[in-house]
Amino acid sequence: MLRRIEDDERFLTTILFFDEAYFHISGTVNRHNVRIWGSESPHEYREMTRGCTKVNVWCALMHVRVIGPLFFAEMTVTSDTYLDMLQNFVFPQVEALQPEINFQPHWSTIVRDALEKHFPGRWTGRGGPISWPPRSPDITPLDCFLCGYVKDVVYKTQVRDIDQLETRIRDAIATVVAGMLARTWQEIEYRFDILRATNGANLQLYQQQTQNFLSFSIQQCNQFIFIFVIFRIIKDQNVSDLL
Repeated sequence: MLRRIEDDERFLTTILFFDEAYFHISGTVNRHNVRIWGSESPHEYREMTRGCTKVNVWCALMHVRVIGPLFFAEMTVTSDTYLDMLQNFVFPQVEALQPEINFQPHWSTIVRDALEKHFPGRWTGRGGPISWPPRSPDITPLDCFLCGYVKDVVYKTQVRDIDQLETRIRDAIATVVAGMLARTWQEIEYRFDILRATNGANLQLYQQQTQNFLSFSIQQCNQFIFIFVIFRIIKDQNVSDLL
């Protein structure tokens, strides 16, 4: 993937990313969006509401457009259900665009065969012709941008029922404009640059370490400036005493 990006600077703009997520009436979005990275256990916990009403939402992003959302009637999406969604909803909309495909969920034979049939040699994911690390939210725009953005909009006020939840999700996604997507793709490209430079380092840890280093450097710089100012004051005072 990194090699293809290096060879073609427009490669990232040809990728269609898609995935699904659960949105709960309580305000929880699926568990894959909560990660705490550290060198030791932070002893953090998160409260969960069992049995809360939720919807399963699918959506896709390109650098210039959003496809979806699509709500699954079933809470548990099988490979057959997913294949039916691809054939009846996704393929008719994207075949004319001829994008690369970034494919995350449902690693089943029938789904992979369908992707290979419609996008031969041009889909990305586990077991695909173009490798992609599974569950990589830091370089997937649906995780690092769309899901968080929609959550912030949807849960500004308490959700009343499932119909209102679906309406808010649709309305939130409808507010995603071209400029937001362009900035997201710039951020994804920047993150790939970090991966190249650090040989695949964890982005969150890298950014935290960089922030800590910069904070330390600024602190050291401020201390140096303070010492220098004191030195100049003492020096000037000594000169004044001699005069």
